Amino acid sequence: RQLGSVEFVGATRGLQIGLLGGPDVLVLDGTSSELVVSGKLRIRSGTSSTAIIDRALSLFDDHDIVAIVDALLESGMTVKLRRGADALALCGVEALDRVRTGEGLGPDLLTVDDSFFDSRYNSGVGVGQDVISIEQHGNVDGPSTEFNGRTKLRGRKGNDAICVGNPGEPGNSANFHGKTKIRGGRGRHDSLDGLDNGANTFDTPPIVVGIEQVDQGNETCGLV
Repeated sequence: RQLGSVEFVGATRGLQIGLLGGPDVLVLDGTSSELVVSGKLRIRSGTSSTAIIDRALSLFDDHDIVAIVDALLESGMTVKLRRGADALALCGVEALDRVRTGEGLGPDLLTVDDSFFDSRYNSGVGVGQDVISIEQHGNVDGPSTEFNGRTKLRGRKGNDAICVGNPGEPGNSANFHGKTKIRGGRGRHDSLDGLDNGANTFDTPPIVVGIEQVDQGNETCGLV
């Protein structure tokens, strides 16, 4: 295990990071000086031979944790969640191009806080009891998360929970400025908290389909 600061000198065309087998933890932190990725962001973990497309982050086996903190993603990012219980955190991220996360086979957790998405944003989760947690546990006086483009939040198999914002906490809120669609999956107890809790704003009324429980205070949202 190695821990420390790394400086990339002359890395102007992109960044590629490889993680091998086993439960890995990767943190890209630009807290002290903003992390800027102007080209391709490619992060690969596990032992799968599946090809990775440009600006792609893939989590394959075991239990991987990836956190991207205070980063400017000029070309956006694509995330592939595969086997295992994986966790992805986007905190203080500014993405100027499309951001997309794919479905996985384990109970995955996606956390978004204090971020700005200037283009399309598409989060999909797959098999397992997955959680999409947006602006749930950040600084109550911090910035809100802004979605400027078309936004899709989608579940599939399993009882998924989509949790957005906390009432009475301006720093834990999200503003959706483009068209928003929230779709549940094949589970019988998919839940959405944040549609009408006073914490978030929607410039266009969101389209919500396949959600069995709306704004009923799912306890899962308070635990992640």
